[in-house]
Amino acid sequence: MSRGKSRSSVAWAACFVLGTASLAHAESSNAVYDATCGLCHQARAAGLKGQFPRLAGRVDRMAADPEARVYLIQTVLHGLVGKIDVDGTTIVGVMPPFESQSDAAVASVLNYLVGLGGAPAKKVKPITAAEVAKVRAGERLAGPQLLERRRALAAAGHVP
Repeated sequence: MSRGKSRSSVAWAACFVLGTASLAHAESSNAVYDATCGLCHQARAAGLKGQFPRLAGRVDRMAADPEARVYLIQTVLHGLVGKIDVDGTTIVGVMPPFESQSDAAVASVLNYLVGLGGAPAKKVKPITAAEVAKVRAGERLAGPQLLERRRALAAAGHVP
């Protein structure tokens, strides 16, 4: 295994371990993000080109679109596996599911990410715990199904 692949594998494992940590003591959206997402998606959701997608400036656009908004919540809850294109770069990887987290914690992280984007906050309706609960109770898409959903939304311009 090459040195680069080894580091990437360690990073994925660390994301999974951190993602399963309890969020009960998190006091702010930033703390929730830092505890569950920051290792992979980096500080202020800047991403790591070619390895972990940038979320800043993308999540706000998805949260403003009704179809992409559901996909966004599903991705956080159920994870994603496979090849995606972000910012002109192909990324092959695994995002672990965070379905063990509370609806409030998932909403908190997503609202933090919305706040990092370029869309005026008043244009994007906050994601609520009730909205996360509704998506959680709905259709559960497995990895390949969610990846296919992402591809269709991206082709239609719903996912940047």
